[in-house]
Amino acid sequence: MARKEAGHEEKGFEAPGTLVLVLVFLAWFALAFTVAWSSLGRAWPVH
Repeated sequence: MARKEAGHEEKGFEAPGTLVLVLVFLAWFALAFTVAWSSLGRAWPVH
């Protein structure tokens, strides 16, 4: 069992900036993926 050190309290999530950066990168990657596939679909039609 982990014991609590004196003077240290449990905190919530301590890296909100990292989470924001990850979500921004994920959104950018999804947008880039969608744009690339739609461009490919227009340039190389499948018959």
